[in-house]
Amino acid sequence: MAVPAAYRTYLVDDRRTLGEMALDGQRQRNALTAAEKALAALASGDAARATRNAATAAELDQIGVFAALPEAVAAAASDLAAAGTVGEGARTLLRAALPAGPLKGLVAALPS
Repeated sequence: MAVPAAYRTYLVDDRRTLGEMALDGQRQRNALTAAEKALAALASGDAARATRNAATAAELDQIGVFAALPEAVAAAASDLAAAGTVGEGARTLLRAALPAGPLKGLVAALPS
């Protein structure tokens, strides 16, 4: 089956697309909400809450878009603890760990 170009970003493997999987939409939305909360917690300087929410996002995520978020948030939390700001290295990790869209814009709001 040919996959339309608009859906190629969402390929799960060579044979299946998201539309062919049984996904729980509410669970995936909860993963997105947890990722948003992780970034908000970083912005407010609450590294522990950010770390918990990032772990929740990765746990609830059914398609792997937040798999790298806990590691990126841990780097940002480490920066916050050491310097009270989020360094460019951690910001780069965060941007790479987030899917395209408005979440990437929240990284710019982090303390620098």
